[in-house]
Amino acid sequence: MESPHSVYSRLLVENQARIARGQTWDRRLGYAKVAIFLAAAVLAVALLHHPSRLLFLLIPAALFVIVAVVHEKVLLWLRERQRVSQFYEHGLARLEDRWIGAGETGDRFLDPAHPYARDLDLFGKGSLFELLCTAQTGAGEECVAQWLLTAAAPDEVRERHAAVLELKEQVRLRERLFVAGGHLRDEVDPETLGAWGASPVILPARWFSSLLVLLGTAWVAAAAWWFTTGSWYPLLASSLLNFGVNRIVAPRSNETAEAAEHAAADLKVVAKVLAILEGERFAAPRLQALQESLKTHHLPPSRALKKLRRIVEWLEARENLIIRPFAPVLFYTALLAAAAERWKCKFGPAISTWMATVGEFEALTALAGYAWEHPRDVLPEFVSEAPFFEAENLAHPLLPEAHAVGNDLALSRQLQLLIIS
Repeated sequence: MESPHSVYSRLLVENQARIARGQTWDRRLGYAKVAIFLAAAVLAVALLHHPSRLLFLLIPAALFVIVAVVHEKVLLWLRERQRVSQFYEHGLARLEDRWIGAGETGDRFLDPAHPYARDLDLFGKGSLFELLCTAQTGAGEECVAQWLLTAAAPDEVRERHAAVLELKEQVRLRERLFVAGGHLRDEVDPETLGAWGASPVILPARWFSSLLVLLGTAWVAAAAWWFTTGSWYPLLASSLLNFGVNRIVAPRSNETAEAAEHAAADLKVVAKVLAILEGERFAAPRLQALQESLKTHHLPPSRALKKLRRIVEWLEARENLIIRPFAPVLFYTALLAAAAERWKCKFGPAISTWMATVGEFEALTALAGYAWEHPRDVLPEFVSEAPFFEAENLAHPLLPEAHAVGNDLALSRQLQLLIIS
C-alpha cells in the first residue's frame, strides 16, 4: 500500500507537470495577444485611406477578445494549480516534521484559565492546533478549537469518528476544499455575514415596491405618449413625481444595495466550499446531517446564492452609462435593493447555519487528514466500564515519530493515579 508521503510526492510532481504545461500556454497566449495587437495596428494604418474597409478591424478585435478570455481562464487555472501544490507541500512538511511555524497557531483561542489547554500545548507555535488545523475558514478554526477545549458526549464523538473514517482516504476532496477556500480566511468574516443575514429590513413593505413599479410604468407610458403625440406635459409631471419619490427612498436603497453587494461578494467565495459539500455523497450520519442542514426552503445554498448573485449583478449595472440616466425615474436601484431584501428575509437567517456547517465539515476533514497521514494513530473506543483508560504505545503527537518513545498505560479502579515527573 502506498504511503501518505509517496502519495503526496507523486501528486505534487504530477501537479507541477501540469503547471509547467499551463505556463507554456500562458506564454503562448501572451505572445498571441501582442501579435494580434500589432497586426491590428498595421491593418489600421493600411486602411486609413479606405474608411469603408475599417470594418475589417473587427476581425482582429474579435480575435483579441477571444484570446484574452481564454488567457484569463488559463491564469485562473494556474492559480488553482499553485494552490494544489501548496496543499501537497504543506502535507509533506507535516510528514517530514517541518510544519512548526508554517500554520495557524490559534493563539486567540487560548484561555489562561482553561484547565489543560496550556499544559497540553493546544495553541501556539508548534501546538496541537497548528498540527491538526488545516481549515481555511474562521468558522473551521473555531470548530477545531472548541473541539480541543470542550468535552463531547460519547455518542457525539462516535458520530465524528464515523465521519472521519469515511473522509480519511479522500485526499482529493481535501485538496479541493483547500483550493476552494484559498481566500476565505482573509476575505470572509462569518460574524459580519451572519449579522447581515439577521439584520432587519430597512426598505418598506412589498406594497411599496408595487407602487414604484406602477410609477415607473407610468413614466414609460408618458415617454411613449411624448414620442407618438409630441405632448410632453405628462412626461414632465411623471418625471417630477418620480424624481421626488426617488429622493426619499434613495438613501435607504443605496445603503441596502451596498450591503447586499458586499455580502454577495463574500458569499460567492463561500459558495465554492458549499458546492463541494453539496455535491458529495456520504454514508456517515453526521455528514448526511451536515448536508441536510444546508437546505433552506428545500433549496441547496448554491441555488439560493445564485439568485442573490443575479440580483447583485443587475444592481452593479446601475453605474452603466445607459442605465444611469433613467435609474431615478424607473427606481432601478430601489426595486433591486428591495429584491435583495426579500432574498435576505428568506435565506439570510440560514447564513450562520451555512457557515457553521462549513466550519464543522472543515474540522472533520482536518481530523481525517491527520488520521490518513498518521495511520498508526488509532481512534479511541469507548467502554461502559468506568473509570477505565488503556493505551498501547502511547506517545506525544507533537514529537517526531522517529524520536518519540511510546509507552503502555492502563488506569482502572486498581490504578487510578499516575504521577509522571
